[in-house]
Amino acid sequence: METMGKLLVGSCAELCEHLVNTLGSSEEVNKNKLRKWKLGTREIFVYNLPTSVRLNIIRKLHDLLCKKSQNFSVKGLKDVKLSTSRKSLVVNVSDKKPYWYRLGLVMSDASVLSRSSVLFSTTTPDTLDSIVYGFGRVIIYVPRMMLYKKTGRSVCVFNVLVHDSVADVARRLKGREVNVLRSVIGELRNNKEFIVQFLAGVIDGDGAIDRDSIRISVHKNDVLFDMITSILGDARYDEKRYLLRLSTKALRVRGILEHLTENIISSSKRSKIRKLASRTTRFRGYALKHPYVINDEIVLRIKNVLGDYEINLLKSLKSRKKSKYEYLYIPAAGVKQFTTYKLLQCALSKLGEILRLNVDLSQSVKLGKREVIIYSQNVVTLLKTLLRRL
Repeated sequence: METMGKLLVGSCAELCEHLVNTLGSSEEVNKNKLRKWKLGTREIFVYNLPTSVRLNIIRKLHDLLCKKSQNFSVKGLKDVKLSTSRKSLVVNVSDKKPYWYRLGLVMSDASVLSRSSVLFSTTTPDTLDSIVYGFGRVIIYVPRMMLYKKTGRSVCVFNVLVHDSVADVARRLKGREVNVLRSVIGELRNNKEFIVQFLAGVIDGDGAIDRDSIRISVHKNDVLFDMITSILGDARYDEKRYLLRLSTKALRVRGILEHLTENIISSSKRSKIRKLASRTTRFRGYALKHPYVINDEIVLRIKNVLGDYEINLLKSLKSRKKSKYEYLYIPAAGVKQFTTYKLLQCALSKLGEILRLNVDLSQSVKLGKREVIIYSQNVVTLLKTLLRRL
């Protein structure tokens, strides 16, 4: 099932490619002026689409969505219709994100137009998904096209208009109204669930994930910078790149990191945060070298506590040898991978308590490329011994 962002951006890219081929001979180019932007070393040509082209693009996107909706092949799509001017699409999806997620998304990546409306502008499917599925009802139009000189890649710019109650709060926050700023920060500080939702919106809007931290693109003078640092404490800031780096260790200790994946809409960012969440402190496998007892009484207790599902999960562990090492793993990918990862962690945590071990066995579970894997040789030995008795 396709998401709204991937479908619209992908379809618009094909229309852009056709348009680029006709720009050289088009009389509309001189009339609308092909502007040139420079972003660092990149050169980008921006073409304001004439009304006739905009109408054509919106009509084709409308027809495509209507056709796809008949087969229920677009995620969450309830209905789509043309606006009165026929220059934009009015899209409704089945659900929307909580208030604090929407506020985080607006504060990071939107322009506030009034007390009830905000405007987003994006070229990427993930950000478009975040806006559509974050707010539930949006108005989409395509005002311009961008052409990257070096690569020759062309993309449509999607402007997304949203009417929502968070607009007024965001307007007052951006205006630095002290009472509103204190109230919002106070509410966020006192509720971990609100913090998770707010950060998820910020990350979906202007966040990126590298190997060991979450980066937010924000200027130091922006009120969003003050909000994040007030809620989470000090964070590293790169003034040259305008990047605020959030410590994954601090997020993990506060129980925030693992819950971000439940709230983030962007599939690529969600996947990267899952990998970050799986990186815990180094597992102390050497602590299992001391003798542990697995007798009939222990086996019976394990069966009673774990239950059939978790026992079958342990039995589904496969073995793979590499040189002198042996690993245990369960093949899994996508959403199933993270679900399997959490279930296996839960089963091993219970197992460690039953055996009265002084280590948390759940920390030995890691995420592979398309599998959930256990590398620790001492845990592998323990599980192989146990599985022979189950």
